[in-house]
Order: sequence, then C-alpha cells, then structure tokens
Amino acid sequence: MKKIIVCFFCLSCIVVTMRLLFSILAPVTIVRVPGGIKFSDTYNPNVYLCLPAAYTSIDNTIEGAYRINGKTHGLKTLKEFVSIHPTKGLIIGNRWYSNNGFQQHVLVKNNKARKFKDERKRYRRVLCHEGENSTSYLIIESTYPMTLSDFSKEVSKYFYNAVNLDMGNYSYGWIGKNKHSRWSKYNQEKLTSWIVCETQ
Repeated sequence: MKKIIVCFFCLSCIVVTMRLLFSILAPVTIVRVPGGIKFSDTYNPNVYLCLPAAYTSIDNTIEGAYRINGKTHGLKTLKEFVSIHPTKGLIIGNRWYSNNGFQQHVLVKNNKARKFKDERKRYRRVLCHEGENSTSYLIIESTYPMTLSDFSKEVSKYFYNAVNLDMGNYSYGWIGKNKHSRWSKYNQEKLTSWIVCETQ
C-alpha cells in the first residue's frame, strides 16, 4: 500500500513538473479580447484593454499614417495600412478599408508568416484575429525573446492576420487587471497611440 502511495505521489509530481515546464517553454501566451477594439491617439485609464500600438517617433509623434473617425492623420511610412473593420476584422492592404486604423509591421497575412532581416531577439506582442472576416481579436505575446521571423512563424500556426504592437521601453498597458510593464508606468506620457477595448 505504501509503495502504491509513493508511486502515485511520484507520478503526480511528474505531471505537475511537466505542466510547469510546458507553460515555461510554450513560445506564446494568448489572451482573448472580450469585445470590439479601436485604434486611439487618446490615453484613457478607464478602458478594459489598453496596449501601445504604433511606434512613437523621436519627436514624440505617431509613426506612420493613422485613421480615426474617418479622418487620416500623419505621414505614410509603410506600404500597407491596417484597417480595423467593424464586421471584417483586421484588413491589411494598400489603402484604408474602414474609418479606423494605423500602420505597423505585418507579421502574418492570410495565414502566411513574413520574414524579417532583423535578427534581434526581443519579447514580442501582436494583435491578431482568428480567421477571414472575423472580429474575434486576440493579443499574443512571446514568453521569451524571439526574432520577428520566428515569432511570426509561430503566430501563423494559429491565426489569420497578425500585426506587430509596440513593445519598447515605454510599453505600459493592461488587459483587465493584468498589468504589462509596470516598471515603465512613469513613462506612459511618452506613448502616443493605443489599441483599446472599452468594455469587458
């Protein structure tokens, strides 16, 4: 009887250890966004989700063109525009397809991963949706530093389109009660744009 108990305890320890190891080694974490999203140039501490979106330039302005309430601002810096469509999700193309959107590096388009020359390994974050014409959004983050190419390849296994989000030194943000980069909160005034979800 004691041997059975010892064996069962050892087996339980192995299972727990394997689960912990898998959670540590899993390349990405996935968080589902509970509602609709939009791109915003206005900081709002009361929304459910708030994450840095486009890059911020050295003169503290939004990098690239962006679109809010049907009006386009800024200067085009990339070939593609990321439109946040109310019924079709993320639409990536050479023009705007909705009244809201921004410019960022596209990591996955139509389930195809893109390759990048940048070989630096960093923590990565993307905004993505599950399928064509889907408005089910998710935030994906790497659990360890990865190159953009490796990260895009991993994300393409699961999702249709994926757009890079700013993960620099000032990437303070949150999803519900889950805070990101707490230490950089004092630099939040240096951020210029966000992906937001107003309600849970």
